[in-house]
Amino acid sequence: MTVVADLRSTTFRGPGGWLTINLSDNGLKKIPDALWEIDDLECIILDNNDIKSIPSQIRKLQSLHAISMKHNRIEEIPSALCELPSLQYIECSHNKIKKLSSRISNLKELVHFFANNNEIESVPDDFVHLWKLEVLGLNGNKLRDLPQDIGTFMDSLRILGLCENRFDYFPTPVTKLKNLITLGLSRNKIGSLPRQIEKMKCLRELRLDDNLLSTLPKQLYRLMDLEELVLCGNEFTSIDGEICMLQKLRSLGLNRNQMTDLPEEIKYCSALQILGLEGNQLTKINEAVGCLESLTELYVGNNKLGGIDAIPTSISHLSSLTVFHLMDNAELGDIPIELKVMNQLQEIYIGNTHLKNLPRAVCSLVGVHVIDLSENELYRLPKDVISLTYLRKIVLRKNRFIEFPTALCHLTELEEVDISNNLLQYLPSEIRFLKRLREIDLSKNNFKDFPIELCFVTTLNKLLFNDNHITNLPFQIQNLTEIRHLELRNNGFATFPIRICFLRNLRVLDYEQRYGRKAITLPENIAELKDLEVLKLGNNRIKHLPESLANCSHLRRLSLHANDLADLPATFCDLVELEALDLSGNHIEQLPVKLGDLNKLQFFNVDGNPVNNPPRELADCGQVGPISRYVVSTEEREEKLLHLMMEYASRNLDVDDFNRTCAKLRLQYDDIVPVAKNKSLSEQEQIETLFKFWRRVNKDLTAVEAQNKFIHALDLVDLPKIISQLLAMRIYAKALKL
Repeated sequence: MTVVADLRSTTFRGPGGWLTINLSDNGLKKIPDALWEIDDLECIILDNNDIKSIPSQIRKLQSLHAISMKHNRIEEIPSALCELPSLQYIECSHNKIKKLSSRISNLKELVHFFANNNEIESVPDDFVHLWKLEVLGLNGNKLRDLPQDIGTFMDSLRILGLCENRFDYFPTPVTKLKNLITLGLSRNKIGSLPRQIEKMKCLRELRLDDNLLSTLPKQLYRLMDLEELVLCGNEFTSIDGEICMLQKLRSLGLNRNQMTDLPEEIKYCSALQILGLEGNQLTKINEAVGCLESLTELYVGNNKLGGIDAIPTSISHLSSLTVFHLMDNAELGDIPIELKVMNQLQEIYIGNTHLKNLPRAVCSLVGVHVIDLSENELYRLPKDVISLTYLRKIVLRKNRFIEFPTALCHLTELEEVDISNNLLQYLPSEIRFLKRLREIDLSKNNFKDFPIELCFVTTLNKLLFNDNHITNLPFQIQNLTEIRHLELRNNGFATFPIRICFLRNLRVLDYEQRYGRKAITLPENIAELKDLEVLKLGNNRIKHLPESLANCSHLRRLSLHANDLADLPATFCDLVELEALDLSGNHIEQLPVKLGDLNKLQFFNVDGNPVNNPPRELADCGQVGPISRYVVSTEEREEKLLHLMMEYASRNLDVDDFNRTCAKLRLQYDDIVPVAKNKSLSEQEQIETLFKFWRRVNKDLTAVEAQNKFIHALDLVDLPKIISQLLAMRIYAKALKL
């Protein structure tokens, strides 16, 4: 039982100097009663638990300023919470709240209220009397409208989140919120905007992505303070030239529409820094874009750009441009040589643009940090690429490289290389010159041997080597002491390569073998990977897990699907940090009794196993709580049955049979003598005492395993009458469920 002193000892002074207690991530189903006795508490954090309700005792905490209880199972905000006069902050997102109490209006000091991702269908009219409220988050609910007076009283409201609700029209009461700065209405079904929107003179950020808009009212262009306008995922084919009236506009998002061009007037949006036009129907970039001198990021990927005029030379005048995204314009073929003067460019994405050679302009971009050339037809890089001395990341995935471009080995700032899905068979020895290389993806190539040259790139942190043909790992792999993430899916290893266990700083290991040769065993040496957090062993043929796996005490995610496991080791439930466990597609009949010890488990899958304890319908629910409770209660019943069996056997064994039974149970002479000399016990009690002693010695066995072992020992002594009675007891107990 938690006492007040224990809880108080965990308090601390959080932001604002508030006396705070953090009970997050503790698997709590109920808030400790002792908490209500800390009457000077000012901030409570209860995130990521399994709490269903907040008790009325919370009214005792009259000094409370803030409470966070997101990611629980709370169904309502209690009226007692609305009796806390000092409350300024409530965070109750990601729960199951269906209704907001009108008594929340009593919280006159409330400044921030977050109830995102619940099931709220309406906002009570009295809610508008929260005069000091500045931030209101109601994203991800089921709202269709708002109180009419929301703009009349809530003058302090600055930020309003209504994304992902069920609005099929723009909620006009919002237009009365004259001091609102940020409004989010993304992912609704809004087809038009009201003229009254011009009243929102203070609005700086307006998010309307993923609605049904095709036009904008002229009144929108009178919002002179608007800085960010997000209209992605609508039905626009064009934008009015009056967009140029938004002189403070810094970011314009028009991705995923049906735009075929931009108005010439776009060039007058002199403050524009980010322009998103991905996923439209553009065949060329308007010349006017080249006049946007403040533009730093331009996204025109996934359009229909093609031909020599698709990218106008005026783009080279964008002296502030740092990000240029041209991905997935399959007919582009090249980029203008004039772009070579854009020395300020830091990131250029030209994947899937039908390139057969690296454009000459790219080799002149001496300041570039990131180049994406994926999904083209490149088979080599020119020597001039060595001029890209600031390059940190290059993506060459899905091209036609037969050899690793040696020129890259001279780019000493390079940190990340993706050259997966090519035709490589070896690496050049010069790769060791890449002294800052942290990540390399060599998946889906033609490697038959693990390249020893890679073992001398000691800065490697992440190595992906999936879908090759390697059969072993070299001894030198132990040089990679910094590696944290290793993937070896679908290769040709005859057995699990024990040299993986040299990499003692590994956090993530992926050894699934859906197409490669299957591992049958997992070595005990896996215990060397004590910092492992993610282990993927699916699609192998592993029959048993080593007891030493429990030494990987930091494991959070463990995937063992599609193996040949029939049981789990006794130490398995020592992996108390597990959050996700996939055991699907094995041969497991019984789940561990101590499954409930895994109280952080959020994802649990045993589909495709012949599980009979617990029953199939319960095992398939994927919730460890009910499964664990059933397994524990079943174990208790089976343990009770075992003791009844031992009691029956002790009454019906004669002395000769008892001596032979002790031998078969492997009870030692030194253990038997003290009990036999105890004259205060009857002969039957002596036998029963020794049977119970045997059970304690074999405590690691489940009750069913102990029953089987006990019956087997009696069978070896040839006691058919007793055995038949014990088996009958088992059948009877199963029928009655004791």
